[in-house]
Amino acid sequence: MALEVRDDGRRVKAGISIEEMAEDIARRTLIQTLNVRRVLDVKGAETGMFEIPAGGRRYRALELLVNALGFRQPVRD
Repeated sequence: MALEVRDDGRRVKAGISIEEMAEDIARRTLIQTLNVRRVLDVKGAETGMFEIPAGGRRYRALELLVNALGFRQPVRD
């Protein structure tokens, strides 16, 4: 499974860095979910890829946590 995260270039929003967001998620859990959707080709067929059009910063924060804690969570389709 390939995943494309739209990057709007922000590393800090409202004074909260991705690292701080990761700490907050570790402390309180994820409060708002990610928006994930399948990527389609020009003919409308599924490509096997997914994108995160909203929640990219949350995804990056979760990615930091996963890497820091050294565990893998299975992804269900």
